[in-house]
Amino acid sequence: MEQILDAMEYSVYAYDVEHIILDNLQFMMGASYKGYERFDAQERALHEFRKFATAQNVHVTLVIHPRKEPEEQALNISSVFGTAKATQEADNVLILQNENGVKKLEVKKNRFDGDLGSVSLGFNRERLLFVEKVVVWERTNV
Repeated sequence: MEQILDAMEYSVYAYDVEHIILDNLQFMMGASYKGYERFDAQERALHEFRKFATAQNVHVTLVIHPRKEPEEQALNISSVFGTAKATQEADNVLILQNENGVKKLEVKKNRFDGDLGSVSLGFNRERLLFVEKVVVWERTNV
C-alpha cells in the first residue's frame, strides 16, 4: 500500500496528474489477508486513498469487482465487494452493467449534485473503446 501511495504522490508531483485509476482493490489486497483481516485492510486502504485524494486535490477512481450475484439480478450499490465503507466514502459510484448482452454504465451515487442515470454502451473495435450507444428511432406509418 505504501508503494502505491508513493507512486501516486510522485505522479501528482512530477506529471500534474489529476485523475488516478486503481484497478483493482482485490488484487492490491493480495492473498495475504483472510476473513475479517481482509475487510480491515480494505477499510484502511479506502481511508488512505480518500485522505490522499483530499490532500492532493485529485480524483481517485478505484475499481472494485462486485460480489457474485444471480445472473438475472442487476448489480447495485450493495453488490460492491467488501464493506459498506467503499460506497460511503465514494463521491461517485459507477457500475458497469450487462443486461441481456446490453452493456450500460450506471451512476448509482453522485455526491456533488445527486444526478443519477445510465447510458448504453457500444464497443468500437477499431479504436478498442466503449462509446455511448446512440439509439436511432425510425418513425413508421401506422
